[in-house]
Amino acid sequence: MNFEKHHNWFLGHFWSLSVEEQFYIFWPLMLFFFKKNLKPILYILVIYSAISRVIAYKLPQLENLSLAPFFSYSDAIFIGSFGGIFFFEKKINQHTKLFNNLYLQLLALLVIVSVILLTKNLKGGFLLLPFGNSITAVAILYLILSYITPSQNAVYKFLNNKVVMHIGVLSYSMYIWQQFFFVGNFIFVWRDFPYNLLCIYTVSLCSYYLWEKQFLNLRKRITNS
Repeated sequence: MNFEKHHNWFLGHFWSLSVEEQFYIFWPLMLFFFKKNLKPILYILVIYSAISRVIAYKLPQLENLSLAPFFSYSDAIFIGSFGGIFFFEKKINQHTKLFNNLYLQLLALLVIVSVILLTKNLKGGFLLLPFGNSITAVAILYLILSYITPSQNAVYKFLNNKVVMHIGVLSYSMYIWQQFFFVGNFIFVWRDFPYNLLCIYTVSLCSYYLWEKQFLNLRKRITNS
């Protein structure tokens, strides 16, 4: 899907899922063949992501050849992989001051907002074109690592509130079905606020329990067999 030039409005957002699925195909191969050199390879892939964005912008005829439809967005996943390695190596406990620093957390949030606003206003392209996505991903990763371990922090408590966790469980279904209720110029009552919120919640609830959860249960059975 992310390599296609034209697709209809209600499937257009599937490009991001395509990038994820392609990552899931070769990530196990990377773990198998390059386990000892995984970090250097991830560095190279993140750098190439920045290069691929420049190629896609400057030489669009080489976009597919350079695999830019994948690499232009994959650095966020590669940076997230760094976070997974960092977490499972239990290095967060060794840097508690770094991740409990309120000023750094606010700075990370400011970086994310600034990149979004500058991109929206087409400013700072010389920096944001190659590195904007990576900068945002690093800031988001820092915030995730800051609140991933149990604490009495108000933000941690909010993120682990039952309502927020419930929305998180349904977030994939919400992403899948969002186009029908929020995107496009179609005029229907179920696309107007607040009916669209009620509709997306109801459809996502059904999608999760009637479809997604069946495959999640299947995965558990396969894993435990």
